[in-house]
Amino acid sequence: MKKKWLLSLLFVALLMTSLPSSVVAVQPVTITFNGEQLHFDVPPVLENGRVLVPLRTIFEALGATVNWDGTTRTVTATQDNNIVKLTIGKSMAYKNGVAVKLDVPPK
Repeated sequence: MKKKWLLSLLFVALLMTSLPSSVVAVQPVTITFNGEQLHFDVPPVLENGRVLVPLRTIFEALGATVNWDGTTRTVTATQDNNIVKLTIGKSMAYKNGVAVKLDVPPK
């Protein structure tokens, strides 16, 4: 009986050491614009292969004016003659009134 127990224990030990173990360290997402790292109030998130970032920081880095409408949950960015509108939870954005399909809706 001891021999059977020892063989079982040895088998389990061999099985455990032979299984590949992978450790994946989650790297924080960083965004660099014109050689400078942008800092966000809320960290960027990876979702469905897309990086979601707080748009205010991105738009302001591009020189746009940003407005938030809490009632409609819509962000509007304006720069020169360009207007971009995004609504939280909607997978359609608008650039100068033209609809643009988003892979991941804003959150």
